[in-house]
Amino acid sequence: MVERPRCEQIRALARKFVAKYGIATPGTPIADILARERLEVEFRHWGRSPVGGLLYREERVVAINADDDPKRQRFSMAHEFGHYVLGHNYFEGRGVIDIDHPPDDIHPEHDSDSEVEANNFANEILVPRPILIGLRPKPSRPNVPEGDQSQAFNTPFAALSKRAPNRRCPPNNSRSVSSSPLPLSM
Repeated sequence: MVERPRCEQIRALARKFVAKYGIATPGTPIADILARERLEVEFRHWGRSPVGGLLYREERVVAINADDDPKRQRFSMAHEFGHYVLGHNYFEGRGVIDIDHPPDDIHPEHDSDSEVEANNFANEILVPRPILIGLRPKPSRPNVPEGDQSQAFNTPFAALSKRAPNRRCPPNNSRSVSSSPLPLSM
């Protein structure tokens, strides 16, 4: 499990991109951010594959499953951008991976440190905490229904839910094997 301090650093890193691009309202323009960071997004038809996206680091390409729901595509873009920013390289030692026919087992386990980290980054950049807090119900304002929040952020509801496994930091008492420093400069 990823340790809490590292999760907080990852979220802080994502917030740096939120600030860098002046994101102040729901609907982070993730495709624009990738373009401005000189990453090319390529849509590929992978059908009902468990693979939503792949990062080809050396080529600076993020491949996205064109057959996925647009909200899932947005999350996959943000997730792969997280891998890029965090320096993950899940192709290492796997040889050449065909962009048009990725194997279903290309990604590490969903609960691996790198996947949890990329999910945390994606959640924070797509649903920045300060913006989400601004949408929380206030005593003088009625609740914003969960579906409306998902629609506002153009993100799958799982990205908004504290119950989403593998997308949140562990409780404060958790331990981790991961303690490598993060690239906190952009």
